[in-house]
Amino acid sequence: MKAGLVILLLFIPAVIMAGCVQETETPPGHDTSAIIPELPSLPDTFPIPVPPSPVPDELPGGSVPFIPGGTYRAGDQILMTGTTILSPGNQLLIEISSVAFSPTGKTVDNRFSGISAVITVEKGEQDSQNRWHYLIDTRDFAPDEYQVLISGITVPTFRESTSFILTS
Repeated sequence: MKAGLVILLLFIPAVIMAGCVQETETPPGHDTSAIIPELPSLPDTFPIPVPPSPVPDELPGGSVPFIPGGTYRAGDQILMTGTTILSPGNQLLIEISSVAFSPTGKTVDNRFSGISAVITVEKGEQDSQNRWHYLIDTRDFAPDEYQVLISGITVPTFRESTSFILTS
């Protein structure tokens, strides 16, 4: 009796396993290409669309030059500029976020202010002194301290950081 039970217990999983690995054939007249469509080929690199940023000479009136660690009023347009040894055409990612932003419960109102943008390094007047610029529009920013991270996209080792304060 025990031997029959052991054989039965071994036989049932074997039957189940055999059913799981059974090969199936496509019935005649069924086209499987409609089930798995062919994907279009994609280029190795994806161009990042970069909207043209205003040139410092063409900036709207009222912009304020950026001073690292400076204090500004919410609503100011702050012009960040810099020089770099990165070649013209290299792209930089600028991320500006509120220092006070942190995880909270669902019932706590914790609005987030910040922005990110991709800008392109432009040729400078002197060799190895190429330029970049970005205009920060703080109209929708809440008064707070903000962290600024600038990192290279094509040269990931390029990283800079600073901060500024917005008052009401």
